[in-house]
Amino acid sequence: MTWLSLGTEVQFKEEIGELFHGRAILGLWLGVIFFGLFSILDYVCCKEFFFLFLGYRIGYITLLLMLIGLIGFTGLKKYALGLMYCGFLFGSLSISLMTLELGGFHSSYYVGILLIIGGGFSVLPLQLTQALFFGISMYLVYVITVILGTPGKEISLVHFAANSFFFISVICITAIQSLDDLRTNLESLQLVKNISSLRRQLHAHTTDLEQLVQKRLSQVKATDLKFQDLYDNILDLVLLMDANGIVHKINQHSRTMLGYQPERLVGKSIDTFLSSNQGPESISSLIITALYREKIVRGMQLQAKNAAGELLEVELSGNRVEMEEDSLFFQLIIRDISTTKLMEQEIINSERLI
Repeated sequence: MTWLSLGTEVQFKEEIGELFHGRAILGLWLGVIFFGLFSILDYVCCKEFFFLFLGYRIGYITLLLMLIGLIGFTGLKKYALGLMYCGFLFGSLSISLMTLELGGFHSSYYVGILLIIGGGFSVLPLQLTQALFFGISMYLVYVITVILGTPGKEISLVHFAANSFFFISVICITAIQSLDDLRTNLESLQLVKNISSLRRQLHAHTTDLEQLVQKRLSQVKATDLKFQDLYDNILDLVLLMDANGIVHKINQHSRTMLGYQPERLVGKSIDTFLSSNQGPESISSLIITALYREKIVRGMQLQAKNAAGELLEVELSGNRVEMEEDSLFFQLIIRDISTTKLMEQEIINSERLI
């Protein structure tokens, strides 16, 4: 794990420690179950040694139960690896004692040790060196026990070599599997770390984005309030109408100029309060036609009728406005020029009088 950063290596060791602790207890319980069940094989294959082998099995199962209790203590978690090593060695010793009764290296009962190696190493997250050390230690327990337990007897070198070959093969295979599992766990941890880092970065970016959006919204709201205030305080009538002459928005000056609340005019046609002396054509059609043709209209003189039914002389200016979804609207500015027209008429009358 030298290719890891210090922080990642510490985190990895902690993760592997927790994983090893949980799987160690699982492996020990599997040993209790299967080591006990194999007593059926003893009864079938070597009935004469059944009770002796049953004693070995009960003794080893008792040891496994003790190890489960020890590893279960919180203070002994850090010793889980050592306790499991003892469990593997005693398992190898128990089976080696059985092989002595069945002919030493001639007996195929040594396969039970291979099953412990294959099953145990596949469950536990062992490093390559740990798997090799465990496996070779169990092999040596088997070899030493059989050699010391068969004094004065001829040891079959052929069976010894064959058994050793299978031992070494299984140990190498399980060690390689442990190395692959370790790399998989490392990649998984690194992936989790990268995902956590990306989540933190994303959270930081989204937090900044949310703050920026809130800031922009506040600015937009402030700008909108200023615009709305300016819009409502213009001394001219300002309105927005669609291509059918329907009012969509109108400022507060409608109350002063026409005597109508803005809400009463929204949704109504401008023909309800504007008129012209230029023929029967509706004023909305006249304005829209002019805006379609010129895009901008200035100084169009019309008449407006207020809520009291009085006619006002007004001057209209307008332009085309494209809104959302390419919808076409028209913005109109209507100014009351009744006083100006009255003054013009008085000047004309004065000139005539002169």
